[in-house]
Amino acid sequence: TGVDYMEGVIQISGIADLSGIEVIIKGNETYTAVTDSLGCFRFENISLGKYELSVNNEKISEYSQMVNVVPSSGITLKTIRLNPVIIQKPVFSHETGTYYNDISLAISAEEGTTVYYTTDGSIPDTSSYIYTNPLEISNGTTIKAIAVNNRKQKSEVTEAIFRLSVADVDYSVEGGNYEEAKDVV
Repeated sequence: TGVDYMEGVIQISGIADLSGIEVIIKGNETYTAVTDSLGCFRFENISLGKYELSVNNEKISEYSQMVNVVPSSGITLKTIRLNPVIIQKPVFSHETGTYYNDISLAISAEEGTTVYYTTDGSIPDTSSYIYTNPLEISNGTTIKAIAVNNRKQKSEVTEAIFRLSVADVDYSVEGGNYEEAKDVV
């Protein structure tokens, strides 16, 4: 009798956090791996044949290659190295600080990304405001922003705290009590 089904293990290196990663092989049938406590992705009862192995998640570059599932005496082990996707975080036109006039805050990000931001200090996500034009800041606030590409891969958060204050004023008359009115310039 021939071997009709095999077990396989895919081990992933190059990325520390494996949560949310999905490993799939597709051929005449599709199999999704089950993750074990060692960070290995196990396939069970795979029909013999040729499959496309793909790994996809918001934390990594898309990975795809062809694999053959052939009869063997034990469990097939394959190690693949993934490269994390690095989306550059947005850049603000003004830094954290105290300002004496209203400011117009421009946010820039790498081409092909959408910028999402919050004005209440919370962490932005894809349901936050979408940046389209400079933000007019006339009160103290905390702005946080992320860049997201078309595969929903996110950058780290950029944050700035803006405080608005009245400028110090130099008066032309010394403080004190006067018997006559003085012009203050």
